[in-house]
Amino acid sequence: MKKTILLILLLLPILLLTGCNNNENKIDKAIKSTSIKEKGLKSYRIKVDVKNKDKSINYVVLNKENKELNFSTDSKEDDLDYDYTNTDIFIETLKDVKDVKEVDYDKTYDKYEFSISKEKLNKLLKVFNFKVEKDGNGYTLIDKDNHIYMVNYVTEDISVTVTYTRLNSVK
Repeated sequence: MKKTILLILLLLPILLLTGCNNNENKIDKAIKSTSIKEKGLKSYRIKVDVKNKDKSINYVVLNKENKELNFSTDSKEDDLDYDYTNTDIFIETLKDVKDVKEVDYDKTYDKYEFSISKEKLNKLLKVFNFKVEKDGNGYTLIDKDNHIYMVNYVTEDISVTVTYTRLNSVK
């Protein structure tokens, strides 16, 4: 009896610690299954909206195996002085989030809210020539096939929303 109680007391902290990382593990699996670089998908369509108080950048990329990239935008031409071809950058940044918690959302998607440091956000925003001064928050929606549908990063100054659609169906 004492051995059983001792075993439970030793295993309980391990179970609690690994259980806390369960949400991060779900996001990591979704990153791998959605990323073209990591061979999760062969193609997808992303819609990107980046906004601050002075500027709004909106564009769509059809990405087929990181070889064929079709780009369209309704932004001004002078807003397009960055490399838009790294379409996985938005989901790869999810590797850097912290304080991940699952929240009730709907039956179609699992929703995870998180916080992200200003340093990690600025690494993402560098391609848009934007910079933030404070840490941010965000969320991701993951579908039942464990693919990322949407990623949203927000601070007081900026909002980045990326939607992934047409998974493996871009021709």
